[in-house]
Amino acid sequence: MSIKKRKIGEVIFIVCFMGVFLIMANFNREIGETAISKETKGIGLYNDEKDIEEFINKGGLYLAGIEGEKEQGFITWFQKEKSIRNIELEFYTTEDYAKDFTIEIYTNGQWETVVDRKEFRPMYRSKYFSVNLEEEKNAEGIKLTATAFKGQQRLLLRGVNLNTNICQYTSMEQLMEEIMDKYEYMELSYHQKCMLMMDWINHNIGIGITDSDPYITIKDGVGACGNLSTLMASMAEEEGWKTRLINLYNYPVVGNGHTLVEIEWGGGEWHLYDPYYCAYYVRDEEERTNRVDPPVASFAQLRENPGIAHTGAVVMNITKTLIASQEYDQGKRDKKGYYTSPLTYQSADPAGIASPDNPLFFPAVFDFAAKDEILIGSEDDSYVELSSDPNNGIPMMMYLLGAAHINVKHEYRLENIDIGKKYQLEIGLLGNTLDAFQLLVNGEGVGEISSEELILKGEDKKIIIQFKALESNGKLFLSHFYKSGNEYLLFDYIRISKINGD
Repeated sequence: MSIKKRKIGEVIFIVCFMGVFLIMANFNREIGETAISKETKGIGLYNDEKDIEEFINKGGLYLAGIEGEKEQGFITWFQKEKSIRNIELEFYTTEDYAKDFTIEIYTNGQWETVVDRKEFRPMYRSKYFSVNLEEEKNAEGIKLTATAFKGQQRLLLRGVNLNTNICQYTSMEQLMEEIMDKYEYMELSYHQKCMLMMDWINHNIGIGITDSDPYITIKDGVGACGNLSTLMASMAEEEGWKTRLINLYNYPVVGNGHTLVEIEWGGGEWHLYDPYYCAYYVRDEEERTNRVDPPVASFAQLRENPGIAHTGAVVMNITKTLIASQEYDQGKRDKKGYYTSPLTYQSADPAGIASPDNPLFFPAVFDFAAKDEILIGSEDDSYVELSSDPNNGIPMMMYLLGAAHINVKHEYRLENIDIGKKYQLEIGLLGNTLDAFQLLVNGEGVGEISSEELILKGEDKKIIIQFKALESNGKLFLSHFYKSGNEYLLFDYIRISKINGD
């Protein structure tokens, strides 16, 4: 049999550039006519340097579909036959992903379907899909076809990863079934189910830094307080409950913080859990030994009455059993649990629900005793210098203003300023997600603010605001109206200085 040869596009290299996965193509492979040429459906692939740079600036996608196309996807050929044991898709966001899609691999001269998903939903607060094949498959190519979407009605992918570290749990449903099936003979209370979740986290997730996505936390097997609270929230959402994350900032150390999770399982009442310390707080001290249905306090109740964190604390940093009664280990709490102390709930500033639609004012103190100028951060085009760090004393979230995964406003506390003198606030800008960001400025103990409302465009590099000291201690507030989760400014530095003139 004669074989007619022709050139086709062969993918490729998945190149990591600035943490972004991009497709590059190599058009020099000759194969037989029985093979299928590289093609895309309803997709814009970004191949040249100009498009890649533009794509990074728009959010780091590597593949974007076209709204309205019934089928969106791609066919990709490997440079040489590849053995595949698992496939991982990273969608654009937790709210923008494909619901109905198939994944096929080209093996033994034909396409074989390895994934056929309908009504897919990722773990709560996750943007990943993954599948572990029953056996390794040798493949020359891979094909993805998507036909229905959540959020934006098009295929939006950040990455397609093959043969990553295998995650035992590819869905939260699978994990929760494994946890709860051990107790299927028992009628567990809501609280006992929460304790089972914390128990699993305590025994399976070590302490470390990784992506906040719950799927990645499970796969990597490590996480900090934010990872563990997000994972527990994902578990609780799988049970059909409502959840929200609670953040405590700048205490006991400026530039540091802690994250917990609140759960509402019915009746409108919230209950606060801390999976990092396997902790919760009961409103009635006598209920601390109740392991079935204790009155678990909410964040609002702890904020109003921080003493509950002492009288009602139940901290089980190493949870050996769930149902059996355990005495509260005061020594363990003293050693590891300063985030469980009453002072944390009394003094954390700010503290509250971590959400794009819940604004929090983040404070920074500028003490002008024997000073005419104070600079935080540095003018080196890197917001890393303004990132919170307990070693440099910079408060949390000074590098951002607006609505991201949390809603950030700023409060600058001015101490020992000279009454009657003029001062200038200068902020270096690194980025703006909007064409025109509306910034609002007001104050206490200061007056003659030069601009109480500014419209900042993408090309703007600085914010300049002048004001007059009316009292020896004053405040400046920088705020906004945004709540969507993708409307914010990035700051390079913040400088406040006394200027000439009365």
